[in-house]
Formats: sequence, C-alpha cells, structure tokens
Amino acid sequence: MFKCIPIFKGCNRQVEFVDKRHCSLPQVPEEILRYSRTLEELFLDANHIRDLPKNFFRLHRLRKLGLSDNEIGRLPPDIQNFENLVELDVSRNDIPDIPDDIKHLQSLQVADFSSNPIPKLPSGFSQLKNLTVLGLNDMSLTTLPADFGSLTQLESLELRENLLKHLPETISQLTKLKRLDLGDNEIEDLPPYLGYLPGLHELWLDHNQLQRLPPELGLLTKLTYLDVSENRLEELPNEIGGLVSLTDLDLAQNLLETLPDGIAKLSRLTILKLDQNRLQRLNDTLGNCDNMQELILTENFLSELPASIGRMTKLSNLNVDRNALEYLPLEIGDCGNLGVLSLRDNKLKKLPPELGNCSVLHVLDVSGNQLLYLPYSLVNLQLKAVWLSENQSQPLLTFQPDTDAETGEQVLSCYLLPQQEYQPITPARDLESDSEPYEEREPSRTVVKFSEEVSQEKDTPFVRQNTPHPKDLKAKAQKLKVERSRHEEHTNLMSLPEENGTKSAVTETPAETHTIAKSHQQVVVTATNNPAAAQPIQKPAAVVNSKPVAVGIVSPTPTAAAQPQTVQGESTTTTAAAVSENTTATVAAAADDVADEQEDEYESDRRVGFQVEGEDDDFYKRPPKLHRRDTPHHLKNKRVQPLTDKQANEILANALASQERNEPTLAKVQSPIEENADAEQVEEEQQQQQQHPFDTSLSPIPVPTSAELVSGKFLNNSPEQFQLFKSFSQPLTMQV
Repeated sequence: MFKCIPIFKGCNRQVEFVDKRHCSLPQVPEEILRYSRTLEELFLDANHIRDLPKNFFRLHRLRKLGLSDNEIGRLPPDIQNFENLVELDVSRNDIPDIPDDIKHLQSLQVADFSSNPIPKLPSGFSQLKNLTVLGLNDMSLTTLPADFGSLTQLESLELRENLLKHLPETISQLTKLKRLDLGDNEIEDLPPYLGYLPGLHELWLDHNQLQRLPPELGLLTKLTYLDVSENRLEELPNEIGGLVSLTDLDLAQNLLETLPDGIAKLSRLTILKLDQNRLQRLNDTLGNCDNMQELILTENFLSELPASIGRMTKLSNLNVDRNALEYLPLEIGDCGNLGVLSLRDNKLKKLPPELGNCSVLHVLDVSGNQLLYLPYSLVNLQLKAVWLSENQSQPLLTFQPDTDAETGEQVLSCYLLPQQEYQPITPARDLESDSEPYEEREPSRTVVKFSEEVSQEKDTPFVRQNTPHPKDLKAKAQKLKVERSRHEEHTNLMSLPEENGTKSAVTETPAETHTIAKSHQQVVVTATNNPAAAQPIQKPAAVVNSKPVAVGIVSPTPTAAAQPQTVQGESTTTTAAAVSENTTATVAAAADDVADEQEDEYESDRRVGFQVEGEDDDFYKRPPKLHRRDTPHHLKNKRVQPLTDKQANEILANALASQERNEPTLAKVQSPIEENADAEQVEEEQQQQQQHPFDTSLSPIPVPTSAELVSGKFLNNSPEQFQLFKSFSQPLTMQV
C-alpha cells in the first residue's frame, strides 16, 4: 500500500559505469534508464536480450556499449542518437544488416560487427572517418564498398572468414593500417597495391586460393608477421628478401619445391614454417638467418640438411619428421641452443657423435629410422626423453655401452636397438621410392588414408541380422514350424505309392478345392485344372483294424499365397462294424470342425501322416510308416468339439447306403446314433455323390458290407482290392 519514496531526487543517480555481463537478462533492465544523464559505459554482453527498447537510445552520454553474444535481431536506426559513442560491440548476434544511419556516429573509433549474417556494408559506412579498429569477421561479405579507403584512420582491419574474392583498389589509401587479416576467404590473386601499405606490421593471408605473391609485397619493410599457409603457392618471389623486419614467416601447406635465395636476407627471421610442402633441398645460404629459433620442415622430401645449419646458433627447435634424411651434417653440433630435435620417420642409420655437443638438448626423437646404435657422446647430455620406437612406453630408456664391430668405437645400445621397421595400421608414405613421380606420392603424404578391407568371400551360413523383438521371434518360430510340418506331410502324401507297385498319380498343377460344408463338417477333395488330368485322383485313407483313427488330408497348395484347407481329425468318429468269426472291419470316416482363423497355427497342424524315408528307387516298395507327432497338451483337448447326432448320422448313412446296395439282406449294423434315420436324406446324399464324383467318401475303395466281410465276397472282386485291403488290415497306432 505504501511505496518507498526517496528523500532526495538526486539520490543514487550519479552512475557512470554499469556491468551486467553474464546475468541471463531477457531484456534491457529498466533501472538503467535512470542513469541517462551520467551513464558512460554500459556492458550487457552474454545475455539473452532480443530487442532494444526505444527509450534505450536516450542514453546520450554513452561512450562504450557492449551488446555482444546476445540474441538481438535488429539494430534500430535510433542508434544514431549515440553521438558520443566511441566503442560499439554488437558481435555474435542475429543482426541481418547495419542501418545506414550509423554514419552519424562520427565519434566512433572501435566497432565490431563480427559473427552476424550481414551480406554487405551500408553506403554510409565509409563516412566513419574516425574508425581505427574495425572487426568484420565471420560475416557473409562478398565485396567491400569502392570508397572503403576513405577510412584513413584505420589501424586494424579484420575480414577473416568471409567470401571475399577481390579487394578494392582504394585499400591502398589506408596508410595507417598496421594489422590486416584476410584469412579464410576466396582470394585467388593478391593485388599489387597491397604492397603500398608502408605501415603494415601484420598480414594474414592463410587459407585462400593464392597461387602467387606479387613482387610488390617486398615493399612492406615494416612487416613483422606474414602468414600465407594453406594456399597453392608453387614459388615465392625473390623480392621477399625486402621484408627486412620479418620475424615470423608461415609457408606451411603449400606446393613449394624450392626457396628463393632472397630468403637468406631475412636476418631477423626467428620462426620459419615450411611443413607439408614439396621441398627436396634447402638453400645453402639458409644459415644466414642466424636469429632463427624455430625451423619446421615436417613432411617434405628432404634427403639432407645444408651444412650451414650450424650457423643457426640460436636454433632451439628443429623438426624434420617424415622426410627422407639419410644422414645429419656434422655441423649440427654447433647448434648450442638446440633443445628439441625431432627426426621421426626418416632413413637415418647413424647419428654423428658431434650431437653430444648440443649441451641443452633434452628431447631426441629418432623413432621410425634404421639406427643400429646411438653415439656414446649422448651420455654427456641431460636428456629427458629419447624416443626410439612408436610403441615405446617410457620416454627415457636405460642404455648399455657397447662397441661397434666395424669401427671399434664405443656406442650406446638398448633392447630397442637396432631399430626394426615399424608397420603402422594405416599405410604410410612410401619413402623408399624417391624415383616415383610426385603426383603418385603426394596424396599419401597430405591425406589420411585407411587401408581398404580385402573382401574375402567365405562360405558361411551366418548372416548378420537385426535382433528381433521376442514377440516377433516367437511368432516367426511358430510360423516356420508350421510351414515345415506342412511341407513334410505334403511331400509324404503326394509321394505315397499304391499297393499294386505303381506310383500314385499326383499332379502339381494348380488345384481347385471343392468343399462340402454341412454344419461343422468339412471334407476337402482336390481336383486339377489340367484337362488331360481331369480324372479324380484317389488317395488312400488310413483304415485301422478294430480301432478308429482320425486322418488329416491336406490339399496341395502350389503357391505361398494360397491358404491351406485342412480337415483336422482330432475328434473321434463313429464306427460301423460287423463282427464275424475271425474278421473284424472298422470303417473310419474323417470329420472335424473348420479351425478358427484366430487359432494358433501350430496347434491346428498336428495330424497323423505317412513319412517315407530315403530317396532310393525301392522306397515305393516299402510299407508305409506312421510319423510320430508331438502329443498335444491335455488342455488343448478341451477345444475338440464332439460330433452332434446329426453329423454322426450323415457320416454313418453313407456307409450303410453302400452296404445296402451290395447286400440288401444283410442285417443292419448297430450304430450309436438313433436307428430311425431319415431315408430321404440318404437318397439326397446318393444323388449328390453321383453329381459330384469328387465329393465321394474319403476311402479310395468302396466300403464293404458286413456280409461281404463275413463271406469274403468283397475280397474276391479283384486282386487289387485284396492287396489294398490286406495292407490296410495291418494294425496302426492312433494319435490324437
């Protein structure tokens, strides 16, 4: 209800400096606006500010403003209100362009717009006459304004990581420029007027597409640092010797084969990097660079070092790794300040004893060579690391004195000497063949290659597959088991021979399946589409003596898309038998319900079938054998539905009708169903059998009557019937 009211209006308003960096601010704090009359330095770097409010530009006395590393998406034209602004840093934001009104910031001296998606500079940008430091790194600049040279007060200009291909000619007017960074652009030709910057101290031209340097570059007499690495330079102008103030020269990763003689005039040169070039020899006058401290010659084709290297008395680091050196000059011992000597992967067989004169040498790397021993003079050095092998575990080894058998001089040896050729995992550059063209040797030197795996075709049953889900794996296993069971029974049933010695006529042409479905009974008989084989094919059904058995008959399916239709004999069929003195016959008829589509396929395919083993010629003469199937679980029997009276009546009626036709006076067979069967229904069944010859009884032979069984009349019909009846009279085992 009550608010705190300051007693003095001028209380807490004399603030000149505010630092709110790394405070996770989502916007400009409102309390900053209270200091509009006195605030001169404001730093809001590394926050989450997206917009600059309009009243923010009322800070007219502001001299330094830091808004870097935020999420600012727009720089309003109101920035022109900061007339006293000297330093502006809006780098690492999302600013798409610079407003042209920025030209009114005439007091601006330091500006950094780096890391913003700005494609070009506004036309009024060149009116910032007082700019001394300008950062335009990591932008999308393709060109610079033609009047860019109007910024005559510039001392540092950074244009790294842009898309520049050319530089305006007016850049030569930047006579006060001391630092120019043009690295990581797309410059192909360096303009000669770049050499007309007399005050230039540092020049970065690395990672461009330069093929040559202009001779005018030698006019930069005050240049101390020059980086032209990662270009395509094939030669250097001899005028490079005019860079008398040069101390650092980086020529790495180019295509240089020789060095100009003018490089020997760089008497102040302290660091020279020539790694990853094509140098085959060094100038003898290179030793005139007596202030040299670091010389990097890695990955070239040098076979020797000049003797003048001994005049580099200030040399502290010499790296000649991965060359073709066969020996070291004796003058190497004159490099009294040499501390690190790396000669890895060369062809050295011996080190000069004068190496022991390098009193400050503490790291010696000679791994990957062919040394037999080390000179005994190394015992005078305070070595901290001696590398003799790639797989060496400790930097310093224990050496034992030894004697050279050829010269008789005393040497040092250890368990890693003489050196063995090291076989790297990846193929190294072939240094043995110096006569090969460079084009064949260059890729292996500059590009990392991996050994190609030799494809070895091996006969193996193992195939890499994705690990399936357990549920999918179980379903797949059941499906494969069902298909295997179907295939076995399909093969057995089709190859089953007849008892007369001839093979059963089985056709493999596409079949039509006629199904007679009455109530829950389904009988399947296969008929061929081939007109030449239009005669019905009879398959023997299993007839057992004194025991009923359920037989499953499978219709052959030629394609995988066809759904198999089966009659599963899991239910017990009714029997009709007439008992005589020594003859007992049982007529078994197969009948069962159609399996539900959602029932398990594995359970629905258990049946009794014949299995013929072997493929020799006489397997047709062998008696059929029953194939043992797994006994289903006792709970699965609960799914078996017993036959109704109507179904049993229909099955028995067919058998009785055949008996009455052959022997009308024979006594009726006792049936477990009602004795008053409908006679009209029996006549309909007989008519259907005459109309559809394929839908007859499951048995391939006519069913005998009781009188025929007793009198033997049935057996006298034909020899074929006698043999077939004899074979089916053998006792068979039943499996449910």
